[in-house]
Amino acid sequence: MTVPTGFQASSDFAHHLRTALPYLEGFRSSLVVVLMDSQLLGHPESRVLEDLALLSQSGLQMLIVLDSVPMVTQELARQGISCRIEEDRLLPEPELLPQLERICAHAQSRLMKRLATSGTQALPVTGPFVQAERLPSSSSGNETCNGKVREICAKRLSQILETGVPVLLSTLALGEKGRLW
Repeated sequence: MTVPTGFQASSDFAHHLRTALPYLEGFRSSLVVVLMDSQLLGHPESRVLEDLALLSQSGLQMLIVLDSVPMVTQELARQGISCRIEEDRLLPEPELLPQLERICAHAQSRLMKRLATSGTQALPVTGPFVQAERLPSSSSGNETCNGKVREICAKRLSQILETGVPVLLSTLALGEKGRLW
């Protein structure tokens, strides 16, 4: 006897869900930090966002950091603008920062809309939640618009995270002198 495809898919899902339930219960209210590639937003067939929504609805505290570098690189290339990449870091010229800010804001908006269609609202936050060290360019030694994350200040985020709403952190930050980097 042949099992219908839809029935098999439902059966597989139920099996995987039963397998995962003890883990979901064991990690309920735990903080999960997700670094998500912005290129996933361009793939409507990707189920990653639906999976994140399901995990969030299961009681996990979700902190989503959207890695906008792939999307920024792609968008700048589409506009004919080249941007140096060194050691997997984007090294934009300072005059490009407002454009990068727009691209990242657009990516965040797309992410929030995709999560909303899965029944989950995300809360974008800004503030001193991530401590980073500005990194120099290895070829020139000059400071860049990039930093290496040293600490995520989860205590500062705890009140927001306890609401159960996934928190979305920007990949752009204001430096110590108020400049975007």
